[in-house]
Amino acid sequence: MDVVFIPVPEGKKGPQIKGYPDFTIEKMSDPAYLSQLEKGNIAALVGANSGGLVSIDFDDLEAYGQFELSNRDICNTTKSYGARGLNLWFKMQGEYPNSVTKLANEHGDGAGEWRGGRGITVVDGKHPSGCEYRVDSAFPVKSISFDEINWPQLWEKYPGKVDPFDVLTERYGPPYQEGSNGGRSLNESFIAGWIECENKIIFAREFQSFYQYSDQDGIWKPQATQQVDALIASYISRLAVENNDEGLHFKKRKTTVASIRSLLEAQTFSSFERSRNNRDWYCVAASNCVIGVVEPSIERGSTLCQLPFYPSFLLLGKSEVSYEEGAKCPRFLNELLCPVLDPADVALLQKMFGLILVSRNSLQKILLFEGVAGLGKGIVALILDAVLGRGMVTELRTGNLLNRFEISRYRGKRLLAGRDVSSDFLRTPGASALKRLTGGDSLSTELKNSNEVGDLVGDFHVVITSNSPLLLRIDDDSTAWERRLVIIHFRAPIDALPKRIGHFDQVLLNEEGPGILNWMLQGAQIALQEIQKDGTISLTPAQRSRISDRVRISDTVGFFVESRLVYAADESISSEQLLLEYQRFCSDEAITCEADRAFHLRVKARIEERFGGGVSHSENIRCAPEGRKLRGYRGVALAGR
Repeated sequence: MDVVFIPVPEGKKGPQIKGYPDFTIEKMSDPAYLSQLEKGNIAALVGANSGGLVSIDFDDLEAYGQFELSNRDICNTTKSYGARGLNLWFKMQGEYPNSVTKLANEHGDGAGEWRGGRGITVVDGKHPSGCEYRVDSAFPVKSISFDEINWPQLWEKYPGKVDPFDVLTERYGPPYQEGSNGGRSLNESFIAGWIECENKIIFAREFQSFYQYSDQDGIWKPQATQQVDALIASYISRLAVENNDEGLHFKKRKTTVASIRSLLEAQTFSSFERSRNNRDWYCVAASNCVIGVVEPSIERGSTLCQLPFYPSFLLLGKSEVSYEEGAKCPRFLNELLCPVLDPADVALLQKMFGLILVSRNSLQKILLFEGVAGLGKGIVALILDAVLGRGMVTELRTGNLLNRFEISRYRGKRLLAGRDVSSDFLRTPGASALKRLTGGDSLSTELKNSNEVGDLVGDFHVVITSNSPLLLRIDDDSTAWERRLVIIHFRAPIDALPKRIGHFDQVLLNEEGPGILNWMLQGAQIALQEIQKDGTISLTPAQRSRISDRVRISDTVGFFVESRLVYAADESISSEQLLLEYQRFCSDEAITCEADRAFHLRVKARIEERFGGGVSHSENIRCAPEGRKLRGYRGVALAGR
């Protein structure tokens, strides 16, 4: 694309050069002109002289979030950043407003600018605040027509704004139509669109449920079919009164309402997709505001911004604590965490809690809290639930995961919690489903007593607490567990712990809730920086060893072969004796044995993996005192025998 660049003094936003709106690409061939571009900031000229290049300048992340809600398909384009907002760049096809137009939100507050002609946007150099301008060209400049842009319905000012009523009328016709016999018939498509717009109602296809935005709480709440039907019926009644047509009250009431509801379901896009849809930031819903956590970059680091609640943030729940800049949490750290956790585990916990707070489980991690009772594992877990928002948490039941209705419980949730579980919690057949729940797989959901079927993305966070080490259901896939596990080990002499009062979680939330939230937000920033640099969060050697050891001992058959068998070319051992020795080994190690059949199936593979061709399975070995022929293995013996 031929773009005309305009020199701007360093640290400034406007050029000090006359006639720049009429500059053409030929100007770029002038060596004297090019030398000016090397001295300060550089701006791109928008409009026809730059080949139809335009930018939409958003003053802040809220404005961009509002715009993105209606424009998911076009936001994957080149972006540029200044001090607080961002610019989207497009190559326009056909006619478009060749001007600079202010954008304003529903309150009349400035949301940014449309720059379609005779204007510039700085793309390189220093902002007056000292911040560096940056261009993100992960996506090329997208080519679109002006008609493809869907401006937020509630905005008061944008290029070509029209009344929503007029938009719906143009698209579907008027809300009712006059019949040839003088009667009126409802325009169901119009009514469906108007109810969606006026009542902030949307249908989440992946949850198979209606949601309505609450202006009071700032979140989207599920609505029963009966509630949506009542809204539709109420609007029909309103039309009847406004048009003095009593027939509208009763004409096919039930069938008409059901038909309009079906149109609402069909017209609404899948609004609550788990992906971030190319956003450059994450939303955290405190009780009093939304916190935007901007993805870090080498140039600008990671930043936080405080935003008001708005429908476009698509929040399904919010925290029980408020955001207060600068708030601290000394009791939470010094009385709850530090006495029972190594400093490295405190840092790891902070990063993991931060990621749970800001995003879906892109790292596909499963977080385990382990240690004897009384060390505060449950208190820490309860605090996480409250800071995230208890409405975003549901119980994890591995014993039920193979039930076809179970996953429907996870609709609209972010965190799956297993509390005070037994040591075999992750060895049940259903535990294998955790890999799908955290691995980004598409999960089919089905409601009891309903034909409703939907799909969820398996990117849930999982936090499990246990008083004993949890053994894993390996199923010959140890690497998957090793990638996913994060183990936090709580340890300290009980009598060395500070004396805690009852309901300590609520005491800390009341006293230090905003500080705990800030601690988690800081953890999110640290984690995002590590992910950007290395693709994952960093673990210490001890933390990695903790995970690999757990995977190793969870494969009890492999652990037995590794610990108790040695190569012995001239010796043999029967399968019967191997089983007895395995059961004795499991008793010594206080771990659960595999079933006899499972042992025999798995031990052969483990012996071959460890000893290779030097050991062979045979149906005819003589190792009994009476010389019976038995099944077993040649070339292997018990260690120390």
